[in-house]
Amino acid sequence: MNSEKVLHLHRFYAIITHGGDSVKICEKCGAYNSDSRMFCVDCGDVLGDKVSDLHEQQIRNDIDAKMDAMYNKRDPIYVSGMDKVFGIASLVGATVSFVLLVIRVIVRQSAYGLFWSIILFLLSAVEALVPRVAWEIEKRRLSSYVRGADDLEPGDGYFIGRKCMVVFLTALGTLVAVFSFLYG
Repeated sequence: MNSEKVLHLHRFYAIITHGGDSVKICEKCGAYNSDSRMFCVDCGDVLGDKVSDLHEQQIRNDIDAKMDAMYNKRDPIYVSGMDKVFGIASLVGATVSFVLLVIRVIVRQSAYGLFWSIILFLLSAVEALVPRVAWEIEKRRLSSYVRGADDLEPGDGYFIGRKCMVVFLTALGTLVAVFSFLYG
């Protein structure tokens, strides 16, 4: 989303939350303007009639969804598309490792490596798909060292560490599963 569009969204949001006015949309540049304006605040073009109540409600809903999406992406424990890919890959890896573990047990071969790969894959899946669980565990751990740990918010370091941990656990689970299957 370019900066001009973000400016329009913020202006519309300010109009509907503070002014209470209806909205006019400039036909030339697309800027949102208060109903009380005759000329566009961006380009100076003459404004037409205000938008219908139904159209205004659709714009409000669209902007609310965009604002929520922008907020969520800044949340350090937001589950991104890449997190979902790694999480699903980890669940598939855990399932394959479990099947191989069962086969190894049936033919009476060592399956310890496959057991550990399942653990690594499951840890990666939890960290990738439900990071709030890991953050709650981290807050409980910190509560023995810090007062008010329940009010802590994850920072950028936690965000980067979480992403690196997901990749590391998935890769390590894969390596352990492959080596234990080949050299079991």
